[in-house]
Amino acid sequence: KRPRQKKRMLVRKAVPADATWVEHSSSVSSLRKESGYFTKLLHEQEQGNLVLIVAQTDGKGEDVPPSLIGHCKIIWKPWYQHYKDGNIPEIQDLNVEEAWRRKGIATQLLDFAEQLIADRSPLAGIGFGLNHNYGPAQVMYIKRGYIPDGKGATYNDEPVVAGQKYHVDDDLVLHLVKDVSHLHPLTGTAAKPET
Repeated sequence: KRPRQKKRMLVRKAVPADATWVEHSSSVSSLRKESGYFTKLLHEQEQGNLVLIVAQTDGKGEDVPPSLIGHCKIIWKPWYQHYKDGNIPEIQDLNVEEAWRRKGIATQLLDFAEQLIADRSPLAGIGFGLNHNYGPAQVMYIKRGYIPDGKGATYNDEPVVAGQKYHVDDDLVLHLVKDVSHLHPLTGTAAKPET
C-alpha cells in the first residue's frame, strides 16, 4: 500500500480563467459566498481596482482537482476615508476554509498581499470587527505589526460618534496600518501608490 501523500497548497493571484472553478469550489465549502461574488471580483481585478488572492490545494499526487481553501483581496482605493486620503491599499475579506485553519494559510495569504502592496505603497491597511468572532484576527493582525490608525472605530467606514448607538455587527470596525516598505523588492522602500 502506497503511503498517503500529504496535501500541498499554494498561494497565488487569481486569473480570469479561475472564475468557474473558484465559484464552484467555494459553493461546497465554508467559504461560500453569494453566487457570482468571485466572478465580480475578477472583473474588478481586470479593471485594476483590486487583486484577488487565493490559496488552493495544488492537486499534485491527488485524484481530485485543486480546492479553494482560502482567499483575500487587496482594494487599491478603499472607501474608508483615511486610507483613501493616504493612498493606503486595504486587505479585505481574509477567509480560510474551516478544515485548513491553524495551518498557516492566513499568514501566507497576508504575506503575499503585503508583498504586492509594498510594490505600490509603504503602508498596508486592514480592519477587524469588534465582536468576539474577530478575536483570532485581532490577535493575528497585532502580532503581525499592524497598529490602530488612531481614528477610532467606524461603522460602514464612517467614524462613530460619541454618545450614539451602533449595532455590534460586522460593520463596526477598527482600522489598522502597517509599514511594509521593507518588503519592496528593489530598494527596500516602497514607491508611492498610483493616483
